[in-house]
Amino acid sequence: MDTDGDRVINNDDHCPLIANIGALNMSSYIVINLDPTLTADDPIWEIKDDGREIRQLAITEKPLMLIGQFSS
Repeated sequence: MDTDGDRVINNDDHCPLIANIGALNMSSYIVINLDPTLTADDPIWEIKDDGREIRQLAITEKPLMLIGQFSS
């Protein structure tokens, strides 16, 4: 079933109710530092499967957020 009509079935669709967002690709991302006053080390991430999977390799106290690009 493809509820939003974007030709991506609901099970594979990151946003099954919004037609112009079918997938998230983390091969291109921006990092937002949520606490610039904290001097801890940055987390270390591994990007796999052409950017479709992300895994944090090192735990840290520093809160960062990754924002990837959406594709339809």
